[in-house]
Amino acid sequence: MPYVFLSHQSACEVLRRRGTNGSRWPDEGRLLPIWGDCVAGQRQMAALEKDVDLASLGVVSRPVDILVPTSGYRTRGRRARTHVWSGAVPTGSMIRVHSRVLVSGPEFTLLQLSHVHNMHWPQYEAVVDRYWEEREMLERYGYEGKAVMEKPLLWEPVRSLVGIVRLAMEFAGTYRLGATTEEEATYGQPSLMTIESAATFAEGVNRHRASGQMLRALDLALPNSWSPRETDLALMLTLPVELGGYGLARPQLNVMLDAPSAWHDLMGERKITPDMLWENERLVVEYDGHRSHRDAGASKTDRDIMRANTLRAMGYTVLEVTYGTVETLARMDSLAGQVAACLRSSLPKADGDALMVRRHLFDELFALNIAEK
Repeated sequence: MPYVFLSHQSACEVLRRRGTNGSRWPDEGRLLPIWGDCVAGQRQMAALEKDVDLASLGVVSRPVDILVPTSGYRTRGRRARTHVWSGAVPTGSMIRVHSRVLVSGPEFTLLQLSHVHNMHWPQYEAVVDRYWEEREMLERYGYEGKAVMEKPLLWEPVRSLVGIVRLAMEFAGTYRLGATTEEEATYGQPSLMTIESAATFAEGVNRHRASGQMLRALDLALPNSWSPRETDLALMLTLPVELGGYGLARPQLNVMLDAPSAWHDLMGERKITPDMLWENERLVVEYDGHRSHRDAGASKTDRDIMRANTLRAMGYTVLEVTYGTVETLARMDSLAGQVAACLRSSLPKADGDALMVRRHLFDELFALNIAEK
C-alpha cells in the first residue's frame, strides 16, 4: 500500500493537533519512493482516505498538500494538491503519524512554505476595484486629478515573509492556532522547534531561494511567544520599517525573573514572567488582549494588575496593552511612540511606501482580529 507524505498547510494542521509525536523518517537522506509506493494522484488519495481517517490526524482542509518525487506526478484536484520534492528528503525531517502517513516536521514545513510564493490575487483585485471606484467618483463629481493606484508589489513579498515569521514564532512558542478561523488557539503547549534548530536545518538543505527566505524569516522571529496576539504585537513593534514595523529594539519574550518574597508569599511563585522585556532599559510591556485573558474574568485581571505593580516595585517601567489599545493604527502609532520613549530612542522615519506597507501589516496582524472583542 502506498504512503502519503503530507506537507505545507496540511502539515501545519497535523503539527498543531499532534505536535511532533511519532518516529522520525528517514534515518538518512533519501529520495521519496516511486513506482506506486507514493500517493500522488486523486484516485490514490481517495483510496487512501477510505482506509485512513485524516481528520483524526488533524487534516481539515482540502485539497490535501502532499509531496511527490517527480513533476510527472504533479496534479491538483479536489482531494490532493501535489508539490514536487525531487531531491533527497533530509534526515529525520518527517514524522510517521500512521502506518501509511508521514508528515513534514516543523523545520521542513517552514522550508516548504518559504519556497512557495502565492500571489495574493484577491488583494490585487481589491486594489484595482478601489482604483476604478475612486476614478468614477472623481469623474461623477467633476473633480480634477487622477485616482491613486496602490503598489501591491511592495506589500505582497512582505506578506509572504511575515507569514513565515509568524509560523516560526508559533512553532518556537507555546501556543497553537486553531485548524480553522473559528477554532480558538490553545495555550501552554510544548515548543515544536527552536529558532536555532530551524536555522541549522535551513543551512543544511541545498535549496538556495527557500533556504534564504527561511533564514531571513528566522532572523526576524522571536522565540518563546505565549500567544498569537503577543507574536503580532512583538512583530509590529520590531519589524524593520521597510517591512511595515516600527523598527524598535527586540525584547525578550516571557523571560523568567526572580520574584521578590512578597510575590512568593502572595502567589506561591518564585518567578515572575513579563510578556516583553527590555532588560537594559528596565522596560516591560504586558499584553492582556487575547481571548484567554478575557475569558478568565476578574481573577485574571486582578492577578495581572498585581503582577504589573510588583514589576514596578522591582524598578521596571510597565506599559500595559489591551486589545482596545491597538484597535486602530493611530493607537498603535501612539503605543510605539511610548515604547520608543521608554527605550530612550526615536522611531525610525517611514516614507510614503513604508507607511502604506505598515497599514497593510497592521490590517494583517490586528484589524482582522478585532472581532475577538
